[in-house]
Amino acid sequence: MKIKLTEKYRPFSHEAGTALLIPKSSWKVTVYPARLMLENLISLGGQEVLTILPQLDGPPDSFTVMQDLEKEWVRIFGLGKKGYFSYRLVASAHEIILFVERCPKEGLFFDFEGEAKNLKRKEELIIPTMTPAFSLRSSEKMHFGSSKKQDWSLVKRRLSLEEILPIWFQLGKQIPKHPILDVGTSRYLKTCANYLTEKNRDQIGQAFIELFKVGFEGILSPRLIDNDYQSHPSDEEIPKEASSLVLLGEGARLIRKFLVDVNDQEIAILPCLPKEIHSGRFVEVECCEGLSMDLEWSKKMIRRLTLHPKKDQTVTFTFQKPLTSFRLRMGRKGRGKLLPVGTPLELKKDTLYILDRFQK
Repeated sequence: MKIKLTEKYRPFSHEAGTALLIPKSSWKVTVYPARLMLENLISLGGQEVLTILPQLDGPPDSFTVMQDLEKEWVRIFGLGKKGYFSYRLVASAHEIILFVERCPKEGLFFDFEGEAKNLKRKEELIIPTMTPAFSLRSSEKMHFGSSKKQDWSLVKRRLSLEEILPIWFQLGKQIPKHPILDVGTSRYLKTCANYLTEKNRDQIGQAFIELFKVGFEGILSPRLIDNDYQSHPSDEEIPKEASSLVLLGEGARLIRKFLVDVNDQEIAILPCLPKEIHSGRFVEVECCEGLSMDLEWSKKMIRRLTLHPKKDQTVTFTFQKPLTSFRLRMGRKGRGKLLPVGTPLELKKDTLYILDRFQK
């Protein structure tokens, strides 16, 4: 049976003033029914801020902003006095595209740079920017078993790692690498990294929750200064070149690393799984050159692992300490053989390998 994920990550909010990132970009947008405030979180010689003003007659009867991580755009929709409206923001090359999906017959007016533009269905507004969209591509995806509604107001109230971490990873995995800073809320990220190094699975989950509370606003919009003042404020000055994107990008890499950690040709599976996460799946994992895999665990222990080598190679897996042996099968119909943990595996190109029946 193939290990796959069908869950969709589309966190949303009904609150005016919700801040969130446009996927694949360094742009934060703070969304109100009649105002979009765009801010570039990467400084290039000066702060880059843009404002777009949708012309709505009075407060809408309903209003939603959604971060669609499957389509990689932000979608804003609701019911105004003149009817239903829906438009989206997409990052592309050196521009942001505002595309109108649905609107009243007379169109929807947007004020941008002192000019009012009337956009009708399937028309778009092109906004030039100084920074390109991120080019990193990854099909890796994880899920920890939560099927609750992704209403972010409720997610922030529940503070469940099972809900937060997969979406955090999905959004942050495309952000380029950045050294972990020792300033502001990034210190909480450094604490997470230290617990991972120590393989402290009892504390790392709570450390991520604390980072989530102080380091993010809106829908996972990162910040280096905790504007909610949840702890004693520091008088330190944040360097101008520092970007809060480090919390999202390096946080995503730490999340990945406590599920799969690659060192030379040795691959550690679930080396520091937080105690709060009981079951889950991680699919299309590019663990090293020419090898991808899917893994599934339950009751906090690895249950099944499938390997998809693209070239001949030898690899060694390490598993959680109580495990001593596993079954290795070639193909779905192979009978397989029992092997002790730590046995080097010789993998042939384009052959499916299944590891299961893990024993203590």
